[in-house]
Amino acid sequence: MRHAITSGTGSRPDEGAECPRPTDRGRGNLIAFGSPVHDITIDDFLVPELVFQIGIEPRRINMLTSTDGVECDEAWPNRIHVRIGDVELPVVGLGS
Repeated sequence: MRHAITSGTGSRPDEGAECPRPTDRGRGNLIAFGSPVHDITIDDFLVPELVFQIGIEPRRINMLTSTDGVECDEAWPNRIHVRIGDVELPVVGLGS
């Protein structure tokens, strides 16, 4: 099982061994995408088990602040990089 962590967090996911943390850039990316972020703060993305949904199925994006069975601090050092078009994204999962 793999989970993508996009650069929308505002950190530099390709550098260092620490998990990326939310920043203003992540919220700004949501605004640029056209998402309603009226009462959303950076601190909201630090709350475990938060699900932020954008759009309507089948074109809905679910942003999860946590996942069962995957701890970022353990999985991040073993991440792989996946290229989608011109964008390279770090992807973490269980195992190597």
